[in-house]
Amino acid sequence: MPHLDVTRTSVIVGIASTVIVLIITVVRQKRFDVSDLGSFVGAFFSGTNIPPALFLCVYVFISDPQLDATKLKGYEKYISLAGLVLLLAALTGVWKTCQAAWKKSEEAEP
Repeated sequence: MPHLDVTRTSVIVGIASTVIVLIITVVRQKRFDVSDLGSFVGAFFSGTNIPPALFLCVYVFISDPQLDATKLKGYEKYISLAGLVLLLAALTGVWKTCQAAWKKSEEAEP
């Protein structure tokens, strides 16, 4: 298995999620305002959780000899289930921030 740098990937996915929400906001709502900062932060934090969640989902298939010496031995399926829950929460967060950015503001209407 190739070396996987989850931290670097998390930051890249978080920045990409933020840029996507930023672009949708600017193009669709024709504005770039301080009030949108919460959406950008939410998109970043949701996006940064996607790579670790995917890692935890496939953790059950990765052989880890060091796991035998810990109290987590035998709980691999629960670690993967926790990863699935985190993945669904992160994807929902990114989706909701994209939906909020897609809606046109009522201020733009005459």
